[in-house]
Amino acid sequence: MILIEDRLQAAEAHRLEGRSENALLLYQSVLDINPANIEAIKGVAEIQLAQGNVAEALALAAKAVALSNCDLAALALLAQAAQLTGDAVREAAALDQAALLDPFEPVTIKLRAGLAARNGDLVTAEKILVDALAVHPQEIGLIAALSQVYMEAGLVGEALELSQKALALKPQQPDTLMLAGTQLAALGEHSQALGLFEQAFLLEPGNVLLMACLADCHAGLGQLSEAHRIAQRVIGLRPDFLPGWRVFSRVMILRGEAAIGLRDLATACRQHPDRIEALIALADGYRAAGEHRQALALLDPLANRLAGLPAQQRQSVIALLRDCRLSLGLIEEAGALTADVRLGQPDSTFGLPNNEQEAVAAIGSGAVAQAFAALPVIIGPAVPILEALPLLRFCTGGGDRRRQITGPAGFADLVDLVPGTVFAIAEDDDPQTQTAGIPLAAVLALPADVRGGIELPEPYIEAPQERRAIWQGTFADLPRPLVAIAWNGSRPGLLLDDLRPALDGFSGTLVSVAWDDSRHQLAFMPDILDAGVHFGGLSDLAGVLAEIDAIIGPDGVALHMAGAMGRPGAVLVQPNAAWYWHAKDEFALWYPSIRVLRTGKVGHWSAVLDDVRQGLVDFLAALPASGAAVPKAEDGALRQPTDPQTRCEVA
Repeated sequence: MILIEDRLQAAEAHRLEGRSENALLLYQSVLDINPANIEAIKGVAEIQLAQGNVAEALALAAKAVALSNCDLAALALLAQAAQLTGDAVREAAALDQAALLDPFEPVTIKLRAGLAARNGDLVTAEKILVDALAVHPQEIGLIAALSQVYMEAGLVGEALELSQKALALKPQQPDTLMLAGTQLAALGEHSQALGLFEQAFLLEPGNVLLMACLADCHAGLGQLSEAHRIAQRVIGLRPDFLPGWRVFSRVMILRGEAAIGLRDLATACRQHPDRIEALIALADGYRAAGEHRQALALLDPLANRLAGLPAQQRQSVIALLRDCRLSLGLIEEAGALTADVRLGQPDSTFGLPNNEQEAVAAIGSGAVAQAFAALPVIIGPAVPILEALPLLRFCTGGGDRRRQITGPAGFADLVDLVPGTVFAIAEDDDPQTQTAGIPLAAVLALPADVRGGIELPEPYIEAPQERRAIWQGTFADLPRPLVAIAWNGSRPGLLLDDLRPALDGFSGTLVSVAWDDSRHQLAFMPDILDAGVHFGGLSDLAGVLAEIDAIIGPDGVALHMAGAMGRPGAVLVQPNAAWYWHAKDEFALWYPSIRVLRTGKVGHWSAVLDDVRQGLVDFLAALPASGAAVPKAEDGALRQPTDPQTRCEVA
């Protein structure tokens, strides 16, 4: 007779190699002999959990814990299954019991930190993991978990450093490859992320979450056919897998088939057991398609009961509500979502959980205005520059007062162009970052008469006079109108070649303000003058924008800078454009000098550009022409600026 120990050993080997059916047969043969064998029960629970049979896994894990409440693996299984079923009480109880048995056991430490993070307590999650890493410094799971906590907290550099450390320790582990790939994809580095996802896929081809990440990454690179193929495979393998449906709908939207993608996503959401998660997924799908009112209609019932939602779901709903409201120009309603604006000492808060006006009345508008004027504005590490740019209008100084702005070093060049401000780099160990301040995004929560209006009477970014003078001399003899042009570096963005048909017949001068790798697209349009090759920083971009007659291009730093400087321009966007391109009478609410040319639907730019081509042609034709034409260099290169410091070659 085959010994129980031999059956268990063979079953575990089958399970680890992914042969679940063989493992189940062997575990069951053990349970036929001894129904109370805890190792077999745990093995079956592991398989049921991996296959998504959460209720069965929960029952088996509970049975294992009942047989031995000192078994850490059984407690971890119970906590995992309880989390997936939404039983927070049982999850916490299992983890508390595990912590009493071994406070630094890696598996349960990850689960405890994950519970704290889901509850919005990232500080506790960090402490749990840091303390455990002091005992297990090379434990991959703990390093990866801490990396995820830092990423969620917006500490991107620290998160990437840890994920790279995990990769160095175990370069062929699918989980660590996925972690690093997911972080890079979140930062828009899809090319690098794709390589990591592909390595992980070769190691674990049946992982549907990995496949969904792979499809999403292909979509981010504009490789929609491959993204569609993989996304279809995911939902075919797991029709109940909501992340797969979310990726599938996104791919369909980018393919210009939003109606089909949203219809299928809605069907999947109606069948999903977690109604809140399904509602969030469907609302996000409508937001991705540019249907913000429909997304709000889905989310509004949740807006009045945010406090009762789990922390992660609450944050997802708030982010979606804020984005949709801003995209519809509902500024005050979006600002009221900010729950905590620090306007005093670090332990005092200016709460806006429900009704902004009541909160202001309780403190007093005068006190709020005084605090706002005195405290620094803090740009968090997770704030994108394109989100920060429209909000910096509220941060200018007045008279002799200089507003302090604290943030990552990458914002220094930008803030230097905002009059009346002084910039301080935020360092993790800098006591300055621990003092009271106003998060930049939270400024919207302040009353309009305190923060200032959206449509400011004057620009809030200024080009340095010495840079402006250099570019003024450079452009002096060129034919007008002088139009700056920008584009995206890769698909699914708007490429320079997409703009070519609308530029035929333009009689002025086109000046490129691209100063990254996207400059290589100029090789196909040599008549465009390459100003970007001479840029040494944002001050040169501002200097160029101050001297041109207009700018055209998609969403990007150049269009934002032009709008903040009050320069004329036309931005080309699709219906799912970011909130700061909400239009009022065809001009951007946040940047009234910029005309918004919006396509009729979301899709590949080559397929939807006809929607805005005539508008762009009319915009260019309406620009005043003046100045005499001068001969161009044979290669179309721009005359060298007189200041050698402005030259900055781009690889």
